[in-house]
Amino acid sequence: MSKHVVCLTMICELMVSASAAMASGRNVAVIDGDWLIPGPGADWCALLQSHGHQCSLLPKEGPAGPLDPFDVVIDLSHDWSDSAAMLPDFMRAGKTVVTVFGAPLFLGIDSDPTVQAWIGANGFTSPSDRLLTTDVDPILGNISVGTQVGNCADGPCSGLTDTSGHASAKVLARFNVPGSPIGIMRNLWEGGVSVYLANVIYPGSPLADQIILNAVEARTPSIPALSVWCLILLALALGVAGALIIRRRVSCRASFIVVLACVVVVHPPAKAQVNSTHAGGVTYLRLGAGEAFHSTSNSVVNLRSVAIPNSTGIVVLWDEIDANGTREPFQATSFDATKVNDVGPTSYTLELKYAPFDPAIEEPEVPTALTNDSASELFIVQFVSKPLDARSQQQSRPKAP
Repeated sequence: MSKHVVCLTMICELMVSASAAMASGRNVAVIDGDWLIPGPGADWCALLQSHGHQCSLLPKEGPAGPLDPFDVVIDLSHDWSDSAAMLPDFMRAGKTVVTVFGAPLFLGIDSDPTVQAWIGANGFTSPSDRLLTTDVDPILGNISVGTQVGNCADGPCSGLTDTSGHASAKVLARFNVPGSPIGIMRNLWEGGVSVYLANVIYPGSPLADQIILNAVEARTPSIPALSVWCLILLALALGVAGALIIRRRVSCRASFIVVLACVVVVHPPAKAQVNSTHAGGVTYLRLGAGEAFHSTSNSVVNLRSVAIPNSTGIVVLWDEIDANGTREPFQATSFDATKVNDVGPTSYTLELKYAPFDPAIEEPEVPTALTNDSASELFIVQFVSKPLDARSQQQSRPKAP
């Protein structure tokens, strides 16, 4: 019987390992602030990284490139006004924005209806006193109503005013009395989530850490829906394997194969995410945490990836804007979503033998010799193609810090 116990224990360990592997942190951008010396962003990143999240600390002046690679943006800045409306676009992509302390004021919450809409409040104020929870919500975890989660003493601290006109806004904490300034709230807007935290919610206390981490994880559970199904199947597989082992119908090795097959089939490897980093005036593009496949001193905007149907490949697309304001499209191709096989400027020109042309701009006249003599309008098209070959098109990789 001892052999059976050992085997079942090993299978359970396999399930725990599979669950841990399926859990994934979020890619978070923290826009630093200057209301502490040194800036508070480093403490926020340290907390997130200690709980398995990726964290990129951006300067208080705001991001130098697109926010597309990130899942969550935490804005601590009193210097960045988001004049290009990057945060609303970020939320329209179904992502999460966390604003902290006075960030809503500097984004224009007192006068900008778009900012009011996605944050979910109508103005900024400077309260004092204790911050008490007023509702229950996943962002608060198991914190009960009426719990003190911060204390501003004589103030002033940060707070928001009323939520009238914002049906999806939910106030989670106020400064001491009902109807007083808002210290914690969340809002749903155009597919994204907005969370506001007063400056008394700061890394370092258990309650504050819990709220910050829950706010970052508001959109994605630790284990995605697909993985939940995998765990259910793993549990069934474990039950079958255990019954077979105890009844001595199959070997422990065969039972391992049953459970391992469930892990492999139900939870295929995820494709790498496209990331951009900025250092020394240069932007570097990567797939996941891999080596940079492209570097440029130009501004990179509109970074995104497109899956190639019926394959594991992706095409990465972005635009570069030089110092003169000239915008040029670029693309990179990966056959397996792990390494890039071809990268360079995008061309929309069709290289036909008789005339290269961009069909969105012009349509060249087809030579008479290539047209069909019959009444139909069919004709033969000759063109020059350039196949992408993984061996011949491999590009050298730029070194990045």
